[in-house]
Amino acid sequence: MIPIQLRLRNFLSYGEEVEPLDFTTFKLACLSGRNGHGKSALLDAMTWAIWGEARKAGFSRTPDADLIRLDAEEMEVEFTFQLNGRDFQVHRNARRGKRAGKLEFRGKKENGNEFLVLTGSSKRETQKRIIDTLGLDYKTFINSSFLQQGKADEFTRQTPAERKEILGNILGLDYYDRLLEETKLRLNNGRAERKTIEEILAAIDQELTDENEARQEETRLTGEIGEKENVLEHLQIEEKVLREKWTALHVEKERIESLALEEKSLRQRQAELTRLVEKNHREHTEFREWIAKEETIQYQLNRFEHVNRELKRLLEVEAKYRQLENRRQAIDREIEATRARFREELAAFKSEREHLNQSLKTARLIIAQKEAIEKNYAEFKKTEAEAQRLETLRPRYEQLGKDIQRAEAVIEKERQVISEKIAELRGRTKRMESLKKEIADAQRKCERISTVESELTRLRDEIKTIEEQGQHLRGRIDQSKVERERRLQMIHENEEKISLLQRGKTQECFVCKRPLDENGVRELQKNYQTENQRYQSEAAAMDRQIAEDERQRDQLIQQYKQQKMMIAEKENESAQLRFEREALLIKEQELGQLATAQQEIEQLTRQLESESFAVSARRDADQLRKVMQELAYEPDRHQTVRVHLQSQRKNETMWERLQEESKKETQYEIRLKTVEERIAEIEHILENQDFAHAERAELALLVGSIKPLTDDLNQRQSLHDEQQKLRNAPGDWNRVQYAKERIPALEKEIAEHESRMEETRHHLLVLDERRKQLLPRLDELKETETQLQEKEAARKTLQEERDRLNLRLGGIREKCARFEQRKQEQIEKKIKREDLLRDERLYEILKNAFSRDGIPAMIVEQSLPELQEDANRILHRLTDGACSIRLESQREKKSGGVVETLDIKISDEMGTRDYEMYSGGEAFRTDLALRIALSQLLCRRAGSRLQLLVIDEGFGSQDVEGLNSIVEAINDIQDEFEKILLVTHLEELKEKFLTRIEVYKETGIGSRFTIVYTA
Repeated sequence: MIPIQLRLRNFLSYGEEVEPLDFTTFKLACLSGRNGHGKSALLDAMTWAIWGEARKAGFSRTPDADLIRLDAEEMEVEFTFQLNGRDFQVHRNARRGKRAGKLEFRGKKENGNEFLVLTGSSKRETQKRIIDTLGLDYKTFINSSFLQQGKADEFTRQTPAERKEILGNILGLDYYDRLLEETKLRLNNGRAERKTIEEILAAIDQELTDENEARQEETRLTGEIGEKENVLEHLQIEEKVLREKWTALHVEKERIESLALEEKSLRQRQAELTRLVEKNHREHTEFREWIAKEETIQYQLNRFEHVNRELKRLLEVEAKYRQLENRRQAIDREIEATRARFREELAAFKSEREHLNQSLKTARLIIAQKEAIEKNYAEFKKTEAEAQRLETLRPRYEQLGKDIQRAEAVIEKERQVISEKIAELRGRTKRMESLKKEIADAQRKCERISTVESELTRLRDEIKTIEEQGQHLRGRIDQSKVERERRLQMIHENEEKISLLQRGKTQECFVCKRPLDENGVRELQKNYQTENQRYQSEAAAMDRQIAEDERQRDQLIQQYKQQKMMIAEKENESAQLRFEREALLIKEQELGQLATAQQEIEQLTRQLESESFAVSARRDADQLRKVMQELAYEPDRHQTVRVHLQSQRKNETMWERLQEESKKETQYEIRLKTVEERIAEIEHILENQDFAHAERAELALLVGSIKPLTDDLNQRQSLHDEQQKLRNAPGDWNRVQYAKERIPALEKEIAEHESRMEETRHHLLVLDERRKQLLPRLDELKETETQLQEKEAARKTLQEERDRLNLRLGGIREKCARFEQRKQEQIEKKIKREDLLRDERLYEILKNAFSRDGIPAMIVEQSLPELQEDANRILHRLTDGACSIRLESQREKKSGGVVETLDIKISDEMGTRDYEMYSGGEAFRTDLALRIALSQLLCRRAGSRLQLLVIDEGFGSQDVEGLNSIVEAINDIQDEFEKILLVTHLEELKEKFLTRIEVYKETGIGSRFTIVYTA
């Protein structure tokens, strides 16, 4: 991962408008500034953008709430980086009090500049895509490439077991964890499935014990159902006769009910006609009364219409009055608004006049100090020129000192590296003899692989032959059972035909339907009996054949089980031998490496004894010392000039202020005169009310027009009261006209209703006579209905009994069919159980291989020398060759045996001790060396997926010599990384770097940063 650009807003101490940090302009930079000004916040912003993880309070479940700026409600970070030549961009934001923020992920097209959206359907899915793209999680990152503030010992301070786990993550051993989990899952699933199969087999055995009893029950139920069918047939005939009689009587009952309904309808109509006649007489009387009041109602109607016309005229007068009154109020507002505008303008000019007077006073005070300011400025420029001259010499002087130290360190480093390499190689070659014996033993074991494989192939061919024979037997048994069932079915059909002929149910041939006499019937019965004897003989022969085939199939099943067990054993043995062969290849490779190491020891010993190393470094150191003396640069003098220059910075500011105020003095005087004149003019206008003349004239005219309209509106209330008293006159007049029209028609309706009432009375008498004639038939219907219900109840009871028997018979037959299925299932489950047992043995072998003590432990063992070599190379530079470390992956237990661990042993002039026995600067240098070595290991293992090294603080425990060693070590490894960032607040350390990102705080704004480049 190579950083390209970082944008942040309201993140920790950073505010709203923060310029983006561009990483493309440097390779190695020092991030400097005072404590608390926001150095580490820039690094936290990168990790929070990618993983949503950063520093947080101990009580916080997530860091988001602690990272938002105190006076803000929302924060966001956008981080752009390059990975494997492709640009990616992550944008994350969070709000205070909100659990879910936004997370976006984009990546550029291959060979293109357009970003493609890689964001998932959820925040969790997007985070997974980011981690999968990078190939590492937050914990692995901070334990390898990110030395966080206060966490330089994040790797070393872990327990030995945890160190080994972190190293495993860096080496990608989680792949074997996934294989182990998958193996365990399959092993557990297989065991669970086998347990389930064993339970099913037990259930099948229990179920098959009831087969004989079910067969006997089937025969008994078949006979009982036949008896029920005969009785049911007679009951159905008797029920049919009674139902026909009941139907005829029910028709008569419906006729009686119809007559009763018709009579009820006529009586209702007679009552309705009586009600209508009474209603018509009441309406006739009411209409006569309205006609008598016609003259009075006429007068009230005329007066009501006159009052309505007057009220309508007054509505028009009121509308005109409101229009004039609204205009008068609008003119009043316009005059008052004009007065307010003049007052506001006057206040603004007075405020400006006061500001101008104050600015003019300040300018004249600064101008009065002109001579002193110019003198101080001249002194500042002189000091600045001297500082620039010394600054030009400083980089060359410092570089010469670094080059001398580097040359001397190279000489000592080469000597130390060669010595340690020899010691390490000798330690490794001690294992050669024992390794040769192990290889010989493994070769003897692996010689059996071809024999076991051949035997396994033979067994698989034999079991394939057994499977084919079993399938052939199963097909023949099924075909025999079908033919046997067909014979039994034909016997059953013939017996039914013989029974029908004996009972005289039929007197014709079942095939050609030709009528038969008594001799023909006997002949036909004899033929069917002969045919049944032949079918029974054939069925018995088939039973014997089925029994023989099933016996042979049982033998094949036993052979199949034995073969499967033998195959499982051979497969287990084959898997173990293959594992031994893989281990043999690894040991042979290791033996070759040890032979190469033996040759390398001899070569390095000759080189060390002749001191034929670092020749150019010795020559370079002498030349560099001579050049430094000729440069004539004094660091103390430079520091004094730099401090003096910083104290004179205010003189430059005062000189710039003098130039600015000199230009503005005349401008202030001219503007002040203009403002005074305008203030006097506005005060005169307001005092004499010399404004809005047209509006005042229009207001006088409106007041004269409104007075006449007010008099007319005063009589509106009296007319409105009279209107309310006469509001019923139009309705009363309409009622009178309706009464005059309605009376003739109403008299005609009364006559018609009385005539219909007479007709209805006559019809009721006729219906009553017809109903009396049909009533005797109802008694006969009740008696027939009772008999029919008794027959129906008997038939239903018998049908229910028959149906229950059929249901039981169906269940018994289904159960018998299931017995056959269960027998077949029993065979298949037993075979499956044997297969699962074989798989369990194989998965147990794989589980041991994928565990931490198997293949992963071998990979860690091979990686430790590489990690140890890189860490010692860096530690030698940091300690001038005084210290070295050794990593041990196993430790002997007091109780015997060994335990997997990752102990760190440190050797110095005092001897060898555990890492935990060191503290302060010594421990920090060890932490730094291991952390950088881990980063390099991660880069090599991940194939350039990580190319960033960040070192955040932690140098306070180092002396000047220690700091120089750290800088040299970082410069030495910078070519292995695309970007290196070192964070510090130490002035003596940051000056040693050519590129600095200087962080500072501005009051009320927040943290800011600027990139400084020095020659």
